[in-house]
Amino acid sequence: MKSILFASLLFLPSVIVAQGIIRDGYSGVKSIQLSTGSGDAIILRGSGPEVGLVIEYTYSDEVFKPKIRQSGDLLVLEEDIANRVMSMSRGQSTWTLTVPSGLDIRFSTGSGDLEATGVDLNLNMSLGSGDVTLTRFTGDVRHASGSGDLDLHSFSGSLRSSTGSGDLSANNVNGTITVATGSGDVDVDDLSGAISASTGSGDVTLNGLTASGNIKVATGSGDIDIALSADPKGDISLAAGSGSSTLDMNGFAMIGNWTFQTSINRGSVTAPFDFDATREVRSGGNRYREYTKTFDSSRQTVKISTGSGDILIRE
Repeated sequence: MKSILFASLLFLPSVIVAQGIIRDGYSGVKSIQLSTGSGDAIILRGSGPEVGLVIEYTYSDEVFKPKIRQSGDLLVLEEDIANRVMSMSRGQSTWTLTVPSGLDIRFSTGSGDLEATGVDLNLNMSLGSGDVTLTRFTGDVRHASGSGDLDLHSFSGSLRSSTGSGDLSANNVNGTITVATGSGDVDVDDLSGAISASTGSGDVTLNGLTASGNIKVATGSGDIDIALSADPKGDISLAAGSGSSTLDMNGFAMIGNWTFQTSINRGSVTAPFDFDATREVRSGGNRYREYTKTFDSSRQTVKISTGSGDILIRE
């Protein structure tokens, strides 16, 4: 680790007024593990094969003792605040990495945020309450958070996200999204690919959907709103406990077998076509009214159900 430099921030982009700055560079790195208590992380595309590191911090030098080591192609970075004075310490840190393409990065933090821009890599994250923003990002992402939000802008790849109360907001996505949240909302614009989304009490909104794969959405008490931007290529399954579901076809073809299910005494189905059959079914000790419609012999299916909400289909 190179020596600590105290310098003006006029020549460095920064999110904090730094008391200290640590700079270093590393070669031969294929994977990075970064762990912070409350420090933020920024990941940017580098101009060469080396990994660059800049740490900016406002802690005193007696308090802030980062641990940095390289073992083969693994770079391990750890924020360390001296325990003996931790109760008196006040400050923050920002860890900026400039990286080449193709790395595997693991980031864990208690309350820090992460921003990654213009990179092509695989990212595995575990956050307590921090937020994550990925912009012009290509790669596979694994995300687990207690209460932090996740924002995607121009994302290409696959995402698996699990959060307690955080929201997922995304636009211009090409790939596959799998997201589960306890009480957060899921809001996606311009998705080309497939999505599986579940939330306890949040809403799920998918606009400009080009469904090249299956679409599966489930909510406990939230609403589901989906608007297509192309003929769907996969199956569609929407299930709401007490919320309502709206599927806007935007003029695209209705094909395959469609099934709707509502509670026997609550909920309604509004569609621009007549049903082939309506019947009463039982499931889990409850009674439901089921509506079916077959457009052609294709195997594509659309299944929409609600406990006490309404179902609306728009042409």
